[in-house]
Amino acid sequence: EPAAGGPNARALAMGAPAAIVELGASDAYGIAGSVGGHRGVLAVRDSGGAALLVTDEEMRAAQRDLARQGMWQELSGAAGLAGYRKLGEEFDGPVVCVATSSGFKDLGVGDERFPVRTGLTVADLTS
Repeated sequence: EPAAGGPNARALAMGAPAAIVELGASDAYGIAGSVGGHRGVLAVRDSGGAALLVTDEEMRAAQRDLARQGMWQELSGAAGLAGYRKLGEEFDGPVVCVATSSGFKDLGVGDERFPVRTGLTVADLTS
């Protein structure tokens, strides 16, 4: 969850079925919320998991690394990788981080680093 809110993390910490938190600023609009749900909290409890709070900066670092691997993710979609990195644990087997969206939800992703070029020819692309 974005560190700017984290209602599920709060509910788990309080031992409550759900929580309402004050929501701070976050660019991870797809997952930022002030109200948690009992199903999410129950899923974490029943699985023995944990709710991790990740900052926008941590998600941006994960987003950049995913982009280097050819995955176009909006900020919310990079939260899983950011959370995994925050764990800092070693695992004996494979680890799967689910990327839950694409950059199509946030067309501004990457504009500051990868300006759109227009008027390209086939020769430009093959040279």
